[in-house]
Amino acid sequence: MGIWEGAQEEYNRLLALHKKLEAMKGRVPPQQPILKESVLTELSSIHCRNAQRPPGSYTCHTVVTDYYPPCLESWTTLQKTCISQLRIGVHHVGQVLVVRLITKPANHGGCLSAIEDEHGHVATIEVHNDHREPYEVLPEGATCAIKQPFFYAVSKREVRVRVDHPSDLILIAREPTTINAEPHAAMLQKAEAALSMKQYTNACRYCLTTLIVDRSNPRARLLLASAFYGLEKYKSCLETLQQLQVLGQFDSDASDLQTRGLARLSETYYASCGIEEVAQDTSKTRQEWLDHASSHETVIVRDSGAAGRGLFATKSVNKGDVVLCETAFAMVLPPSQLARVICRHDLVRKRFRINPDVLLYVRVMEELQRRPTAVPDLLQLWSGEYRSEVKEVLIVDGNLVLDAFHVSRIVELNAMACGPNRLGEGIWLKASYTNHSCAPNVSYKLHGNLLVGHALEDIGEGQELLVSYIDHPETKPFKERHQALAEWDFACQCPRCTTEYFAQWINRIEGQLNASEENAREVTHSDGQEADDGGK
Repeated sequence: MGIWEGAQEEYNRLLALHKKLEAMKGRVPPQQPILKESVLTELSSIHCRNAQRPPGSYTCHTVVTDYYPPCLESWTTLQKTCISQLRIGVHHVGQVLVVRLITKPANHGGCLSAIEDEHGHVATIEVHNDHREPYEVLPEGATCAIKQPFFYAVSKREVRVRVDHPSDLILIAREPTTINAEPHAAMLQKAEAALSMKQYTNACRYCLTTLIVDRSNPRARLLLASAFYGLEKYKSCLETLQQLQVLGQFDSDASDLQTRGLARLSETYYASCGIEEVAQDTSKTRQEWLDHASSHETVIVRDSGAAGRGLFATKSVNKGDVVLCETAFAMVLPPSQLARVICRHDLVRKRFRINPDVLLYVRVMEELQRRPTAVPDLLQLWSGEYRSEVKEVLIVDGNLVLDAFHVSRIVELNAMACGPNRLGEGIWLKASYTNHSCAPNVSYKLHGNLLVGHALEDIGEGQELLVSYIDHPETKPFKERHQALAEWDFACQCPRCTTEYFAQWINRIEGQLNASEENAREVTHSDGQEADDGGK
């Protein structure tokens, strides 16, 4: 059985089970209190299956049974509850469950562990959308607060506390970290570790903490410049390096970073800078992620009427000119899919999705944690009918608040195919605003992670940039184009589609009129025949 067929079979099974479990909604679990032995046995079984799984490819199924918003309040302001008071299928708004993690965590679709409240009642916790190592998400022995817990039935006998929004889980009792005798040295170690994991915002924080104590520390300034570079803040990067020069602490690493920073800053203001060389380098090296800057000085996002928001030219552009260069915010290419296949079964919207878009969603969630400053840009993208209260950077209880369901919908509607044979997917924050037309005036081409837009015709200042979401629209008839566009949740109303629609409507009306006239003639002829027969 193939991956797609297997996912379809599992989806059908889960959907049928979900319908049966609907009757349990709002009730307490049939077996209350939940037996500690049964919870521990189930987790032990999962650990054994994971240990026996051969290395290489495997399939992981995640299930969404309900949509619910993340908590926007501190856990200290919520009313305390306990496991025995939880109801199946209910999002316990305004309440918090304080528990202790009593087992080693397991990875099984989500991150699982056993929890115990102050009354000795136990349950299983299932955490999704936090893609750190399980021991970091649910460290054994820690005490945690689960804000507005969602309690759901996995089967008629098993229920779990589910966390879909990572910010709803707060670790409130951790082991204190030991600080070395030299605090700034410890901070620099943390900064280096954060840089290696591309956690640029954290790296900036650690470096700035060091510089408050030791303003002339060259290592802290170089790491800070590197973090600014990772955040695409090239001006700040160069200013920090300039301070190193003033202090006489400029070395070869700083010189190399300065050269790259100047190149990226130049690319930011001159969209056509080095595009031909980029294309050649990509074809030669087969690199997936190129070190180049985004440039969108010639475009602006603004209202586009019925189409929502769109991308418009800030100046006249000639046919063939570059109108936009942008690096991917996140991208997944085929090689990264081989290690695992993730199937996401959405029982609310009654559909399932598999690689690469599910893995792209994982990458986007990781990238938002690394670069919180990008949160507003991503959350403003088209999300269809889904509405969320989280629209900007929001930190509660020390955690970045993200509506996981909102982000998932944004990725689903704004992802673009990329990579060999278009088997990968990526998301480009600015290019995602480009609306569709079956008669486009811009085409996008990918060079690794760098998306380059070329004008297909002369574009005037203030004119909207339009691309085709489907391949070769010029060869497809009206019906086929609209069927292909259905997954984006809109009906195309471009001039070409409008003209063809009204042409078909007129032809249909004319056909109906002709048919009516023909029927009228037949009736008249029949009446005449009857009159003649009667006269005889």
